[in-house]
Amino acid sequence: MKVLDEQARLQHYRELMEEARHRFDILDSIMNNAAQLDVRFVREICFLQFRYLCEIVALACLLAQGDFTKRLLTTYEADKIINRLHKLNPHLYPQPCRVAVENGQTNVIGLSHQSNYLTRGDIPKLWGQCGNVLHLSPLDKALKPRPDKASSLSDVRVWFEKITALLNEHLLVIVENKKALVVNMYAPYFHGRPAVNLLNFEITTQPSL
Repeated sequence: MKVLDEQARLQHYRELMEEARHRFDILDSIMNNAAQLDVRFVREICFLQFRYLCEIVALACLLAQGDFTKRLLTTYEADKIINRLHKLNPHLYPQPCRVAVENGQTNVIGLSHQSNYLTRGDIPKLWGQCGNVLHLSPLDKALKPRPDKASSLSDVRVWFEKITALLNEHLLVIVENKKALVVNMYAPYFHGRPAVNLLNFEITTQPSL
C-alpha cells in the first residue's frame, strides 16, 4: 500500500485537472475541423482524448481516496478503477457544483440532480465506445461496413458536453458530510488555471418549494 500526504495529493490532483483542461482545448479545436479532415479521423482524435479524460477522472478519484493498494496502483482501465473505488467509498466520484462566496462564507451547492454530466455509470459506456472507435482489430470488425455514426460528430459533442459539465466546477466528497475537494477548472483568482481546495464542511438541505 502506498500513501501520499495531503499536500502531495492536492498537487497531483491539480496537475490532472490542468491536463484535462488542455484536452478540453484540443477537443474544442478539433471538433471545429478547420483542417477539413475526414470526419472518421476527427472522431478518432476526439475519442482518444475521451479515453485519456476517463483515465483522468479515475485517477483523480484514486488520489482523493488516498490509500493505494497494489491492485489499484497497477490497474489502468478507468471503469475498473471507478468500480473498485465505489466499493470502498460510494461517494467518491465528482459531481458538478456551484460555489458561492457571501460575507466571507463559502457555500457549495451540489448539482448531482442534473442529468447532463458524465455520471459514474457513463464511464464504462464511454470507455467501451473509445475502444470500439480506436481499434481496427479484430479482422471481422475491419471487414464490416462502418456504422453511419462514423461520419457524424453528434455523439462526440454529447460526450464533450457531459465531461465538461462534470469537471468545469466540481465537488468530490472524501468523507461524507465532512471533507471534500472543490475544484474550479478556470479559477479567475488563479489566473484562469485549475484551483483545487480542500474544504471541511457541513451538508445542509434546502427547504422544498
